[in-house]
Amino acid sequence: MLVKENWFHILSILRFPELYTNRVNLSKYRDGAHAIVSLVKKEIGKTFSERVVELALMISRGRVATYGALARAAGGGTIAAQSVTTILGKAYEAGETRIPFHRIVYSGGRVWLDDAHRAKRLQLYKAENIALDTKDRILHFDDIVYEFR
Repeated sequence: MLVKENWFHILSILRFPELYTNRVNLSKYRDGAHAIVSLVKKEIGKTFSERVVELALMISRGRVATYGALARAAGGGTIAAQSVTTILGKAYEAGETRIPFHRIVYSGGRVWLDDAHRAKRLQLYKAENIALDTKDRILHFDDIVYEFR
């Protein structure tokens, strides 16, 4: 039987196995903890990074999602949103070129536009009927936010 104090760690492992399995010494948990983690990993089957890429590809044309919503839908928390760009960038470098980077925006509808990518992104937004204001925020943002299910 598991000690009550260890449930917090076990629940963390179950929710974010890819973050904890290398950091938590499972031998300190009594019988069955390792089996539980293995079972959950088998059921989940994908890492957080894989889920982020899969969900990003689901954002439909003319819609946008925030970094935070994407991270939460993939099973992460608020801090995990900071890793979304890195994860998608690595996936792109590994050959996943279909990632719609322009559809993933900051909270409140602010978009990322630097000098090197500004013209291309504005073209993509125009092609998808996504209008921006003069401060690079999406007009009618609440109406076009993609809802992950």
